[in-house]
Order: sequence, then structure tokens, then C-alpha cells
Amino acid sequence: MVEAHDDQKNVVLGIAVPSYGPGHVSGGALLKLSQSKRLKGVAFFEMTGSILTASFNTCWCWALNARKAGLTHFLLMHADIKPENMDPPWIDIMLGEMEKAQADVLSAIVPIKDARGVTSTALDTNKWHPVRITQKQAKTLPATWTCDQLLTNTGLMLVDFRKPWVEKVCFHINDEIYADENGEWKPSCEPEDWNFARQCHALGLRVFATRAVEINHFGAHVWNSKNEWGWDIDEQNTAKSEFLITGVDGSMQMVRFENPKKEVANGAQES
Repeated sequence: MVEAHDDQKNVVLGIAVPSYGPGHVSGGALLKLSQSKRLKGVAFFEMTGSILTASFNTCWCWALNARKAGLTHFLLMHADIKPENMDPPWIDIMLGEMEKAQADVLSAIVPIKDARGVTSTALDTNKWHPVRITQKQAKTLPATWTCDQLLTNTGLMLVDFRKPWVEKVCFHINDEIYADENGEWKPSCEPEDWNFARQCHALGLRVFATRAVEINHFGAHVWNSKNEWGWDIDEQNTAKSEFLITGVDGSMQMVRFENPKKEVANGAQES
């Protein structure tokens, strides 16, 4: 545990970076933690493995055990995620947004790595095919917000680890295959992040999404969360309901994401 000496610093942060192989893109962003005005201590854990949920659960258990050493908050950061350099440091922005929202879980909105312009943040309209927030839609919502149907992602997820609920959840993925109306067999997947968000809602937790931190998502290209491209709305998954969006200041707005297409495609997301 790396200690900082400042009476105003009160957060002991555990950072876990799961990956399929050695290496990650977040080195520069992690170095910026030294500029934080909030961190009393930082611990780092890297997990390499090919079974995603086993790696995530190993990281979670590491954080649970680290509470004995004083850990207060846990940050899960995917190996292909890099927060942009910001002033104040990105971790201070996330901690500040978490405090203003009194959130138990705060997840950065991260674009999926393709040309559609959808993110892995969604609204729970269907177990297998929830409607995903697009990059364009994210800009019309508060910087940090919540909704009873909010499904967050785990790419850059900050968790307040000071409450006992953290012992009641774990990461897992659900799958099914089904025959559509034409008799064609197709797969569906409930990924670990949406399942985790559903567990949090079932426990009555305060779950928020944020675009207050700029994210680079690395793949064949670098997909930046501040940019806009692709679809105006999720053209694969339908949304027929209105959703009450609440910002950190308590402001509320009703949003409705009409979908002109009737076809519902495979809702499995790419991370």
C-alpha cells in the first residue's frame, strides 16, 4: 500500500486491472494518481486470465480482503481503457461525482469499439436486448445521472467499499440460444456488467453513470468518449417506454428513445 501524507486525503483506493494477457494501456493515467488531492493510499492488483468473470471475481475478492488494510474504495479498470489526463485528476473527478450523487456505484460511459456509436451503458427494457445509450444521446443527458432502469458497464467502475452489500454480489454471465419466428437459431447473452447492475438495483443501491471523465477505449482504433459518431439511437434494440433520468443535483427529465426499426438483433455487447 502506497501512503500519502495529507490530513485532507481520506480515500484508500484499490485498483484492479483484469486482462486476457500481460499489459494494459492505463499506465499514464495511473501515474496521474500521484496528483490526487483525495487519495490517502493506493493499492494495485493485476489479474491475467481468459475467463472474464473468474478474473473479475478474483479482483473483487482481492478488494474485499484488502478492507482489513484500510481499503475504502475499489476501481475496476479494463486493460483497454485509459482515462484522459484532466485537471483535476480523473480519479478526483470520479470521487467528487460519487460524493455529490451519494452513489454506491459510479460507472463511466464507454463507447463500444465499432462504427455504430453505441455505448455499453443501457436502459433495462429487456433481459437480453436492452436499449443502449448512443454517444449522441449521452451528450443530451446530465454529466452524471441515474435511472431505475440504468444498466452500467464495468470498463471504469468506482465502488464505495465501506458497506456490507459488497459481500453479496459477484460477476457472472448468462447465455441462451433460441429459435426466432423464422426458425433460425440465434444466441443471446446477458453480459457481466448488465447482470451486475441488476444485482445492485435488486439490493436497492444507488447506481450512477457519468461522462464527466473522458475515456479512450483502445482496439483497432482509439474510441474517445467525447466524440460523436454513428447512430442517433440504438437501431438494434427497441425502447417503447419513457425513462425518468435524475441528475446529481436532483433535477429530473423524462426521455423517450423511439426506435423506427422493429427488428431486434442479438443484444450481446462487445467490450
